[in-house]
Amino acid sequence: MRIGLRVLSNPLWTGGIHYVLAWATALSRLPEGERPEVVLLVADERGRPIAEANRHLATAVEPFERAAELDLDLVYPATQLFEAPVGAPWAGWIPDWQCRYLPELFDKAEYARRDLHFRLLATRPPALAVSSAMAEQDTRRIVGEAMVPTVRLPFPALVDPAEVAALPRAKEAPERYLLICNQWWRHKNLELPVEALARCRDPGIELVFTGETKDPRWPDDEARIRGLIARHGLEKRCHVLGRIPRETQLALLRDCQAVIQPSRFEGWSSVVEEAKVLGRPLLLSEFAVHREQAPEARFFRTDDPDGLAAAMDDAWAGRVPAMPFDADANVLACARRLLELARITRQRYDPKLHDPGAILPDFEAQLAELARDPAMADLVRRQEGAVHALRKRLSGHEAAVAMHTEETLSLLGRVKNWLSGRR
Repeated sequence: MRIGLRVLSNPLWTGGIHYVLAWATALSRLPEGERPEVVLLVADERGRPIAEANRHLATAVEPFERAAELDLDLVYPATQLFEAPVGAPWAGWIPDWQCRYLPELFDKAEYARRDLHFRLLATRPPALAVSSAMAEQDTRRIVGEAMVPTVRLPFPALVDPAEVAALPRAKEAPERYLLICNQWWRHKNLELPVEALARCRDPGIELVFTGETKDPRWPDDEARIRGLIARHGLEKRCHVLGRIPRETQLALLRDCQAVIQPSRFEGWSSVVEEAKVLGRPLLLSEFAVHREQAPEARFFRTDDPDGLAAAMDDAWAGRVPAMPFDADANVLACARRLLELARITRQRYDPKLHDPGAILPDFEAQLAELARDPAMADLVRRQEGAVHALRKRLSGHEAAVAMHTEETLSLLGRVKNWLSGRR
């Protein structure tokens, strides 16, 4: 089996970069008889150094445009139509339908873009991957019987506890602390742990925050959260580290008393997965995906600072145990789910139905509907630019197929003439 992993390279979405590399690593850990060949597919110049740095995880590093020539059983992931390969089996990926649950976090155009692409991913490729049971249920509810065969594909955290144990202690942190590893986006609900800290019985509890603190959508949010910390007089107990190196992040996870994930919505939390591998107690917001991901964690409601404060007091006092977790077995189980996705995709793939050229007319028709709304003008213009780029890829593929066909016919003609001469 040969699997092509499209290297995601958006510097504003490091989770996407880690997602693909996690799958490459997971596949490399399968027993030799099950292990597929992995090709890292580079779609842009930003992705090239990422792929080269992880070449050891793959059989080859190739341009994404060559996917049709590589005899792949699966190209993955595609989070929108424009990330689908031409002439190769592919599967879509829907992490979650956050836009349906928290529409206030998206402007009208971004909501429409997500909804349009996710509906196509759910109904038009050979197969679909979703990150959780909730995402699977939501997709079925939204698109109904048109939903393509779907594999629930939660990703594993590929953290080596032995390697993490060798890391130096993070000098940026206090001696003891509870840890929150989130970008400061609104749905991450970071006001809640601040309010909870102000209510904790133990005045010695300290919080460490990691993650980007600036959100260009709401540039005032950072000042608002920092202001809340100041109003409660918690400046010395709240340590805001911002973006930090990966090694520092892992050292903080290793040494914390517990990890807090207060988010109002998650697709599948990488922080929760890493905390499970490193054996850290978990304090999680009451949310369906968190329940699926870590059923034995300590839970609290997303609007209940008193409930979180009680959990923080218990974690600080050592009364919240870590959940038992077999990380090695989980990696193998996840990798085998990806192989299942590849088998389904290869079996069902029909270029006349599933190549982006076959889907593009429906996409353009829906885009034309959006164009009637003046508020969608910028979105439509951007999407039309992506359509133009896709059409260039389609033309290049058709030209390559035509050339290959001509060369094959020419070779057959020469062989026929040679055989005739032999007679």
